[in-house]
Amino acid sequence: MNMNVIDFVQSIATYLTTEKHIDPAHVLTVAYGEKAPVADNKTEAGRAKNRRVEIIVYKESIGIGAGAGSSSAVTTAR
Repeated sequence: MNMNVIDFVQSIATYLTTEKHIDPAHVLTVAYGEKAPVADNKTEAGRAKNRRVEIIVYKESIGIGAGAGSSSAVTTAR
């Protein structure tokens, strides 16, 4: 995964928690790529499709062993 993309997504999550006062326990960032490809990684076009991240904001706290709660917003960056 391109570190610039990861840094970008993390900066959005930080903005949500610091500027919009969303509890960090409600924010989850997920990076996809080699681990969950949607296209062939053998081509540049395929690798570009696989570079994707999601920022998920839950209404309820998330944590290990806890229910995920309901999603109130999902943003996908590619």
